[in-house]
Amino acid sequence: MVSSIYLTDSGRQRLDAHFASVILLKTTSSTNDVASQAPLGDGAILVASTRQESGRGRRGNRWVSAPGSLAFTVAVPWSGPMTRESGPLPLVAGLALATALEKMGVPVKLKWPNDLWIDEEKVGGILAEKHRQRILVGVGLNVASAPSLEPDCVPATFLQKHVGSKLSMELGDVLVSCAGALVEALFEFKRTRVFPRAEYLLCFPFLGQRVTMEHGSTVVEGTIVDVDEDGALVVQTETQSIRCQAGEVHHVRRRA
Repeated sequence: MVSSIYLTDSGRQRLDAHFASVILLKTTSSTNDVASQAPLGDGAILVASTRQESGRGRRGNRWVSAPGSLAFTVAVPWSGPMTRESGPLPLVAGLALATALEKMGVPVKLKWPNDLWIDEEKVGGILAEKHRQRILVGVGLNVASAPSLEPDCVPATFLQKHVGSKLSMELGDVLVSCAGALVEALFEFKRTRVFPRAEYLLCFPFLGQRVTMEHGSTVVEGTIVDVDEDGALVVQTETQSIRCQAGEVHHVRRRA
């Protein structure tokens, strides 16, 4: 099916320089699912769509595609299992996307471990998965509008809202900038296994905030004090310091 993502000649050339294969779809079940089945050699694959019918987020949460949204997956070769050194992968991806969007005029911040935020509202999300001999990093971005969500969900926003009427956020331009930055960051992380923690913390405005989080079979409350070299969130409770590498973390909203 022909995609509604328009690429300029220069945009297409930039993607072709980064990816061995570029698959653009109007509608798909999930870009991660398509990328997991596409032939993969030594290069990277990009799958992009404006609508996912079965999009998913972290821990099986559903990703809702609003009109004017963008979903894409970057797949890179990755032999061997995911290890502790691979833990910061979603954070590396988030930093690459935030940096690319900031260059486009959008001040995106990062919410650990996989959300993109603007002014306490969610503008995008990341899902990193290992499938056979490849890593899949799926991205959902609200570009021209935001989905209508249930009242108990995190409020959503969209990129165009934050750049003003004089600048148009075209889906193709966003794809070229973000996918290019993401694939470069993934290959760099694959080569070095170094998490750019200092740069990440500059995009992470939540130090000192109160959160509740899963810890074993219980839920505890504490204060975010760090994101360490392994990409773990460090939370200080009244009795101990906890490193969280997975699980749900909820920010405690201040009472007015």
